[in-house]
Amino acid sequence: MKISDLEKRKFFPAIFMIFIAGGLDAYSYILRGGVFLTMQTGNLVQIGIRIARGEFYSTLYFLAPIFSFVLGIAIATFVYKKKHGVKITAALAAIAYIVGILLPLGGVPDMLANGAIAFGAAVHLQIIKSINSFPIATTMCTGNMRSLAECIGERISTKDKKYSLGILIYSSLIISFTLGVLISGLIIYAII
Repeated sequence: MKISDLEKRKFFPAIFMIFIAGGLDAYSYILRGGVFLTMQTGNLVQIGIRIARGEFYSTLYFLAPIFSFVLGIAIATFVYKKKHGVKITAALAAIAYIVGILLPLGGVPDMLANGAIAFGAAVHLQIIKSINSFPIATTMCTGNMRSLAECIGERISTKDKKYSLGILIYSSLIISFTLGVLISGLIIYAII
């Protein structure tokens, strides 16, 4: 089984999109206060830790991207269904990323930048949700890693070749995300 020509139009953009997501997470973690913007689980962990330490005010720093992410998903879900929804959604993500990156570093601007980038990531996540009927995420890897492991298990147990395609898709996404983190980290550390 191979990726159909129609699905190739989603595969390569998805690989690029998850590469960008990896780069943005490295950027936000290194330069914007240890916040993860393309996935929110790490921010929920940060909130729990800060509440446990009695640092209630600092939870706001991690709540801003969570609220922005939820808002982004809601807006993208609405916009995506409209005429030219994919193009509008992609433009919203790009604009949010640019705004977030251009805000100055430090303090309140970090919260605003983190909110903008988290909003963009949420919108970005809604653009491509599957390839060849394999559900994917273009901003994070936990689900993709789980799906990769499932495809490996299914391929071994059933011998069904369609799972080889899933292995290729998920491996490509995970590698691309990791390369995005690596390259962004190398660039940032070379500059600072």
